[in-house]
Amino acid sequence: MDVVYLFYETDQYAHTRMRIPFYDYDKPLFMRLVKNGGYWDAPRRQFFLPHLQNSALNHIFTGVYVTVKESSGLASAHGFFETPCPQETAAPAASGNTAPDNASITSKENFFSDKWRKKLNEALHLKKYSPKTRKMYLHYNTEFCGAAQKPPPAVTSDDVRRYIASLDEKLKRSAATMNLAISALKFFYNEIMHNPIVREHSRPRQDKRLPLVLSKKEIQSLLSAETNPKHKLLLMLCYSCGLRVSEAVALKIEDIDFTRRTALIRMGKGRRDRYTVLGETAASYLSHYRTFFPIDLWIFPGQNAGEHLSVRSAERIFEQALRNVGIEKKASIHSLRHSFATHLLESGVDIRYIKDLLGHASIRTTERYTHVARRHALKIPSPLDIDVD
Repeated sequence: MDVVYLFYETDQYAHTRMRIPFYDYDKPLFMRLVKNGGYWDAPRRQFFLPHLQNSALNHIFTGVYVTVKESSGLASAHGFFETPCPQETAAPAASGNTAPDNASITSKENFFSDKWRKKLNEALHLKKYSPKTRKMYLHYNTEFCGAAQKPPPAVTSDDVRRYIASLDEKLKRSAATMNLAISALKFFYNEIMHNPIVREHSRPRQDKRLPLVLSKKEIQSLLSAETNPKHKLLLMLCYSCGLRVSEAVALKIEDIDFTRRTALIRMGKGRRDRYTVLGETAASYLSHYRTFFPIDLWIFPGQNAGEHLSVRSAERIFEQALRNVGIEKKASIHSLRHSFATHLLESGVDIRYIKDLLGHASIRTTERYTHVARRHALKIPSPLDIDVD
């Protein structure tokens, strides 16, 4: 006869909880415990439950279980005459007699519940974080609790360290992604839980990657080969104005000043408005375009009424354009923005003006384009090209 032991103990928050050691993996029991709000401590092979009454425990356990109060050492046996509850049939499959790993125990949402998601979302709205940032912060906090197999009040600094390390070791995430995950966890546990468990974690060094730039000839071939007027205008504006793809798809016709040849970018990255240049070629094409395709609000309307083109749709347009002309560089639509900055620098435009056009907060961000600009723009000759006296 199998016996399950339940130990009553007090956690670090002075809450009474039940600790259940797993000597062998019992999948049906495990899944019933998960449904009752428990969480799995993988390193110690133990399950924790909130304090439940005996009537509730009788619906969880199929056989004999023993409750032990660690403070007094008193033990009570239960389940000799109770009717066993039915076996679970819809639980995910598991094999072997070992406990499952962190990735296969249960869905991540079981540990970062709707209550915590709501609290985090409200805090992010109060700070006026962008929709994209809110989405990523919710994602990484949900993923973290799923990896730790614990709800937010139970996680520790060691859980954070293991999770961040796994992003690199197992998932091969970039330094930027790891830093974003750290920021997401730090915001939640500092602002909402008031538990600074992330504060002491050092951030990974940023990758020093150079932007991928298309040549002027490659960009001309992209635009010349594009037969869809809407797609051609999108690519043209991304390059001509140096826009992020999220800024390009959200352009309104009222943001274009044809007289001054400027485009107003509203609430760009960092919640900053800015003006950027609108080239004569792009302005002329846009004027011609709107005579055949009337524009009410968005320059690039989406499929649903009142919405603009999605970022992913714009990315697919660029990807298809690359394939059409046979460019094999691993470029993205953001490469048009990189090309805008690099080509201006090569043309002799002051880097400080380029910084303002791009909407960079720091000149250091703009300075990376000096590493990809052609050397004659910087007036640095190759020693091979210097005449020997």
